[in-house]
Amino acid sequence: MLDVQNSQTSALENRQLVWVGVLGQPYGTKGNIKLRSFCLDPRNIASFSCLYSESGSTIYRLERLIEVGEEFIAVIHGVNSREQAAQLKGTKLFANREEFPELEDNEYYYSDLQNLRAMDSEGKFIGHVSSMNNFGAGDLMELFLEDSGNKVLIPFTKENVVSVEIPLGYLVVENVENYL
Repeated sequence: MLDVQNSQTSALENRQLVWVGVLGQPYGTKGNIKLRSFCLDPRNIASFSCLYSESGSTIYRLERLIEVGEEFIAVIHGVNSREQAAQLKGTKLFANREEFPELEDNEYYYSDLQNLRAMDSEGKFIGHVSSMNNFGAGDLMELFLEDSGNKVLIPFTKENVVSVEIPLGYLVVENVENYL
């Protein structure tokens, strides 16, 4: 675990950090800690050169990741005692977006969809993407609707999301009325 010096902080501010995991309970007495990964393949969390705190002010370097059933035990550089590990419980871990693999056409990272403006098929602004989720039955987009101030969950399918224009900052949504 390293604190980022002030001279490095400006470099971090230019990075887009994406939430990829969270630290849990200490495991054992030598500073090991449980880790929950949000990566599609949970082992991929170990592929990032380093992980960051939410503010970007602390860098975590995974020295080892040990798979135990459906969870992981992490060995983090500089964390050498159970007490140090206990202080990290609940810490959200973020990775630099630039380290993510490129995707195929019509594939998106949730973080790229977050806060996109939502337009209807006639080009009228209807709201923005407030979050993306998958509770096991497919991807769901939560839209904040500008006119009512309500949020609505819409399945992220080709029938409902007809166009995604990330460089332009919007997506085109149809069938919103079916989910009100």
